[in-house]
Amino acid sequence: MEEAAKFLLILASSAGSEGRVACKELDMVIQLKKQEISVDAKANIAWAFTPDQTRFYASQGKLVACNSRRLFVDGGVIAFERIGGKLIIFVHQANLGRSGIILPESFLRVAVKM
Repeated sequence: MEEAAKFLLILASSAGSEGRVACKELDMVIQLKKQEISVDAKANIAWAFTPDQTRFYASQGKLVACNSRRLFVDGGVIAFERIGGKLIIFVHQANLGRSGIILPESFLRVAVKM
C-alpha cells in the first residue's frame, strides 16, 4: 500500500486535488498521511477497497483508484496489484474517460491499459 500511496500523490495532482485523496480505508489513510497526503472527501481522486466504496466514489465523478481490477466493473479507474512480487498498475480506459481526468503520459507509460 505504501507504493500505491506514492502514486496517489501524483494522481491527486493530475486530478486537481494536489495533496488530497478521499479515502475511508484505515490502512490506506495511514499510508497517505505518511506521504503527507490529506484525506479529504471533496478530493477529485479516491481510494476504494470495496465494491460499495468504488460505486459511491464513481457516482460522485471521482477518479477511483483501488487494489484490484475486479473493482473496474464498479467504476474503478486504476488498480494497483502485486503480481509475482512486483507492483503492476492497471488503467481501465473507458472508466478513465468517464472521469474526465487526464493522467500524465509518464504515468500511463508504466500502466497496463485495459
